[in-house]
Amino acid sequence: MKKIFLILLSTVIMWANEYQIGQTINTIILNDQFGTTHNIDKMPRTIIMTFEKEPSAVLNEYLSKQSEGYLEKNNAVFVADISEMPAFVSKSFALPKMREYKYKVLLITDENEGATYPYQEGQITIIKTENNRIKSINFTDKLSQLNKMIEK
Repeated sequence: MKKIFLILLSTVIMWANEYQIGQTINTIILNDQFGTTHNIDKMPRTIIMTFEKEPSAVLNEYLSKQSEGYLEKNNAVFVADISEMPAFVSKSFALPKMREYKYKVLLITDENEGATYPYQEGQITIIKTENNRIKSINFTDKLSQLNKMIEK
């Protein structure tokens, strides 16, 4: 019983720390798929996040059809939470595939950091910011909605 209580408590704590509309996003320090560290003090207008394979595939399909520099032109970053992925899988398969992308993917490898961002199962998270404050949080799994959500 004590074990179940501790699991429930830690789950509640993780959810309680999730960013909400109106909150300021702290500095983000993440490596990209090439191992380059990025220190983001001033948040871009749009943070696009994926936490699972299927939403990542939808987003990658969309981004692969865009011109080079698309994310930068739209003041956006792509952040993928790969913290749940086994290290062998990420190093042997995921990272080599990501290195072929014509855009940068910032990688969350610490599950505690990933837990601070809004998430809905099977969805891409789109966070809009202004002056490092979260203006809106939206979710989609539709390729057709990404253009409007990123460029808006």
